[in-house]
Formats: sequence, structure tokens, C-alpha cells
Amino acid sequence: MTVSKNEIISDYVVVLGSGLSVNDLNPKERVLINSCPTKIGINKYAAFYKKAEISPTHVYFLDDFSHSSVLILKHIINFLKKQSFKEVNFILSKGYIGYFKKTKFSYLLSKVISGINLFFYKTLIFLLRKTLKTLKYDIFISIKNRIQYLLKPKDLIKFNVIPDNFKLEYISVQNWIARGNKWATTIKEDLYHYRGSLTTVLNYISINFPNKKILFVGVDFNSPHYFFQEELNKLNISATDWTSEFINTEKKHFSIIDYKNTKIDDEFPFIIKSLKETGNTIYSVSEKAYLVEKGFIQTIKLNTIN
Repeated sequence: MTVSKNEIISDYVVVLGSGLSVNDLNPKERVLINSCPTKIGINKYAAFYKKAEISPTHVYFLDDFSHSSVLILKHIINFLKKQSFKEVNFILSKGYIGYFKKTKFSYLLSKVISGINLFFYKTLIFLLRKTLKTLKYDIFISIKNRIQYLLKPKDLIKFNVIPDNFKLEYISVQNWIARGNKWATTIKEDLYHYRGSLTTVLNYISINFPNKKILFVGVDFNSPHYFFQEELNKLNISATDWTSEFINTEKKHFSIIDYKNTKIDDEFPFIIKSLKETGNTIYSVSEKAYLVEKGFIQTIKLNTIN
């Protein structure tokens, strides 16, 4: 399929992944993709968009389950603060509600409150340790975890002041490994989620950008490496989690690795069908992308555009 410049500007929403195929784009293709009004960078992409030479308008970042995830998001926020964006729209997990403040006063107040909570929590744990030292250790751990859940003392590193041009939107998602999840029709619902961030981004697009074509850039899946792998390795932030062992063994993206008899292939026909109902069709820039090779989506040739 070929496409005209005017068409891609008006009709396409770009999904920016972190696959190696980003490095294969020529300057003409990068300029054309950059001209699209809506470009959603998934996860770490925004921290390295300058290497791709394609600026995101939206940053999708759902991971909130580890300390390293928080550090990566904090890095993205601080990096984008230094850039000259007119507006950046963040699509974040509801787990990040309260982490970001609009003024330095509210930021400092949050740090004070967090410090008080943390002091109270540690004092309570200390007293419990003294009181429960004669009990079994696992009972102490159970009580400690219950108190920690109730108090939720926030790590001070999670707080950040954001500028006015940063717009925050919070979402929640369904079980990541459950078959037959519901395709959400409003942003207030738990969005569809199955074996990876991409599926939720597609549900988000169907709600906010119906009747738009979807252009995959760097959504490869067939390699465990990022187009910014060298730059990522230089960051003093661990990028590993519990999925890393599977990825290093299989040498591909976790979404297409068979985990507990599930992978993204299982539900992609349903995803395509659901997108069709809102007038959305997916195309990929790379002919070597996994979803193209599997016949789920078609490619689009940008190098024929005048």
C-alpha cells in the first residue's frame, strides 16, 4: 500500500515502538512520520526520541510495579522538561496518581507529608518488632505488610514537579494474561490489556481517535533489543525485570513469547475486529515486523511519497 503526504497528516495516528526497525528509517520517512499530528510513544521511547528523530505527542507509560519503572518514568519527565514541546500528553497508570505536582509548593508539601508518613511507619514497625519478637517471624512480616499497605508511605523519589504543558491522563487496565477481556468503549473503564502495552494503546486509540488509520513504527516484536540499546545501557537505571530471563532466552519481545500458553497472537484477531468497529485499521512501516509476518496487518510504503 502507498500513501500520500496529505493523507498521512490528516488520517493517521502513529504508534512509536522501540524496535530496531526505527534505525532503518530514511530521513524522508522520518520527516513524513513526524508530520503526523498524533504520535504515541510507548514506554521508554520518549526518553530516546531524539535518536529516532520523531517527536511523540503522547507518552504511554503503564509500568508502576517496580522501583526501576518509577526511575525510568522520572527520567522521561525530567528529560522532556528540557525540550521545547508545546504540549506533551502522558497516559499513565492510576498507580501514579499523586506522584506529580504542578507547583513547587505542592511538591514540597508532598515531600513533608511523605517524610512524616515514612517516619511514622518506621517507628511503628520498630515498636512492633520489639513487641512481636517472641512470635514467629512470618507473623511479623504479615502484620508489617498490612501496615505498609494501609499507610502507603511514598518514596520521595516518586514526586516530581511538572510544567503546565504536561497533561496527565490516568488509566487502569484489565488482567494482562486473561483471555476474553472486554474492549473498553470509554476511557473511564478498565482498558483492554493482554500480554503487553500495545493492546491497551490500541484500545485507547479506538476510544480517542476513531476512524483513524494506525501506523506502527518500531513495533517489531521479533527482537529483544531496542533501537536505543546502547544509550539505555549507559543510563544508571536497571531495565531488567522478571520477564528479562524469558526475553534473553527466546531472543524476542515478551509479548510473543509463549508464557503459560498465552501470547499476543491469541487475541490479535479480536483486537483487529474491535478496531474495525471504530473505523481503525493498522499498517506497519516495517515489512519484517512480527505482526506483518504473521499476516495480522499490512505494510505501508512511505518511500514512494513525493
